[in-house]
Amino acid sequence: MPALETDFVFKAVRFENHKIRMEENMKKEYLVSAQEMAQYDLNTIEKTKIPALVLMERAALSVAECAKNFLQNHPGMNKVLVLAGNGNNGADAVAAGRILKEYGYEVSAYLIPTKNAWNENLLLQVQIAKTNGVVMITEPDMQQYTMIIDGIFGNGLNRDIQGEASTIIEQCNLSGKYVLSVDVPSGICATDGKVKGIAIKADETVTFGFFKRGLFLYPGKEYAGKCHLAVMGINQNSFYGTKPKTFTYYDNEEDSEKIDLQRKCDGNKGTFGKVLIVAGRKNTTGAAILAANSAQRSGCGMTALFTDLENKEVLMNVLPETMVHCPQKEQEKTISNELRKIADWADVIAVGPGLSTDDYAKKVVETLLFETNKPLILDADAINILAHDKTMQARLSESCKNEQSKRILFMTPHPLELARLLGVSVEEIRKNRIEILKEASKRYRAIIVSKDADTIICDAQENLYINSTGNDALATAGTGDVLTGLLASIVAQYLKKETIPYEDESSEKNKYFYASCMAVYLHGKAGDSVSKNCGNGYVTAGDLIKQYPYILK
Repeated sequence: MPALETDFVFKAVRFENHKIRMEENMKKEYLVSAQEMAQYDLNTIEKTKIPALVLMERAALSVAECAKNFLQNHPGMNKVLVLAGNGNNGADAVAAGRILKEYGYEVSAYLIPTKNAWNENLLLQVQIAKTNGVVMITEPDMQQYTMIIDGIFGNGLNRDIQGEASTIIEQCNLSGKYVLSVDVPSGICATDGKVKGIAIKADETVTFGFFKRGLFLYPGKEYAGKCHLAVMGINQNSFYGTKPKTFTYYDNEEDSEKIDLQRKCDGNKGTFGKVLIVAGRKNTTGAAILAANSAQRSGCGMTALFTDLENKEVLMNVLPETMVHCPQKEQEKTISNELRKIADWADVIAVGPGLSTDDYAKKVVETLLFETNKPLILDADAINILAHDKTMQARLSESCKNEQSKRILFMTPHPLELARLLGVSVEEIRKNRIEILKEASKRYRAIIVSKDADTIICDAQENLYINSTGNDALATAGTGDVLTGLLASIVAQYLKKETIPYEDESSEKNKYFYASCMAVYLHGKAGDSVSKNCGNGYVTAGDLIKQYPYILK
């Protein structure tokens, strides 16, 4: 069996003379839940008036084309087995098998036994397939075939898989054959990516109309393999006023173009924003260096760093472009006065990397939260300070209820930090992450960047971004500090823009949310770029910053 690609590759499949065409450059794509997809499917049939069988034929053709592309590149692999469940997904798979038969491949189909009445569309597709020479078998010997098309379960699965279907899925996973899944791998929840008891481990997945959220969330992201999107009649016209709130950015990983942040050619250093990084103590100078260097290297006009006096000399030598500010004394009055002064200069403030959680650090966070009004990013120790101070949490939550307040707040927790902040376990977050993020975003009226293998961003309006870039090269010390600086830089640049790059919805209230999405996307893209040269296990956080010239225009 060819090696499963654990780097999730995103490609848009379009129909052009019945051939697959690759989309170029960075794109925005909506991600839908199972319920949303069912509604858009129904809208297309009932309101747009595209018959269900037309949609099914186009879906089947996209699967067949994807299968043919693989088979043509592997001479001698010409025997295909279709595994079909009792539903429209099974009907799509059988129809795809019939088209492959027309292309000259040997195709057999196995229908998973069911206690329910057979789906009418499935029965129709079976009848057509038989007429065209597809062999219907009663017992699948998977070793006889070179490719398996998985159409057992689709978008509507809402229960754990048991019985015959479970046995067949297990046999498929053990077969060593190349597996192409229809819409979603059978057993993966289309909404949250969770495994419903057992699931197909696909090499490729062709999904229909819109990418499903579960294809971008672990473990579904890994089970789906290489993911393709078939445009087959269900599109944004199918929304009819119910546009999804979840989306992603993605690009073609082959010859990917640089991302253009659309800088003004007549701009100056003030045009591109001023960033203040509050980070680093005596023994954590590295966190401050990474965050400040990341901000400066990613396009902001000016960067200042507020840190311990002991760090000043080394920072001025390592970061000559960054203004270094240090409190003369670690006294409350001195800290507050100096912080407020430099905060007035900045357009965006980021606090937390290497800050520690002692009384000095607590006063820093408290001052920035309640005595400044610039967009503020809380990271690392700043989040931990807030998490352990119930009084500060209550004060912040109360201040967020003031509709007159225009304070823009970001939080960038990893799972443990998020669990501390919300007073729940990491396991609870894993089980119900999206709903927990929505609740937390509303409580603090904050844009929360939930860092993990599948990073999710949520705002108080329940907009969701699920990131498509990045890999396990990012799982190394300091990459969070790099993201903090990058996020501060992108926010500073975006708030100076009249329109947002790559966005049609460039309203003021969305500007900060989209800035966070772009920053996370670029952070992951830097990880993808460096891993090509270094290998995922040999990357340091500083290597990410070195990739900025290769991913940004």
